Amino acid sequence: MRSWKQIIVVLFLAVGLVSCSFYDDVELVSVQDVEVLEFSQDIIHAHVDLELKNPNWYNVKVIDSELELFLNGKRMGKVRLGEKVTIPRNSTSIQRVHILSDVKEFESNFLQNVLTLLFNKSTKMEIKGWIEGRGFVVKKRVPILIEEDINPRDFGL
Repeated sequence: MRSWKQIIVVLFLAVGLVSCSFYDDVELVSVQDVEVLEFSQDIIHAHVDLELKNPNWYNVKVIDSELELFLNGKRMGKVRLGEKVTIPRNSTSIQRVHILSDVKEFESNFLQNVLTLLFNKSTKMEIKGWIEGRGFVVKKRVPILIEEDINPRDFGL
């Protein structure tokens, strides 16, 4: 009976030690498209099409996030993923990600920043925070920093 316990302990230790090399980071290749679906006094809802590369032999699910949006270095507020995203194994694919934000969480200078976005030819957008994913038996929180120059005409504004 004792030998089974030792085998199980060794097996768990082996899996735990190997799990770091078990997971390769998912890579954001490019931002393909951004579509604002709803922009009201209560909520901002958008779709972002991301080209993602998953080099792992298993699917990776994005399960949680905490992200902050900045325009021209000014904090706009917090955004979150609207639903879980599954990235297929051994693939480079375009995934539609739902982004939601409660307008009440946005800073008081929100309107000023939106007007800046509308009337400038180019605006620097930053998204900072973390995204948590799970793949096979590994759960990992990954820091995110996306910096893009955006043109309001690209969004139909």
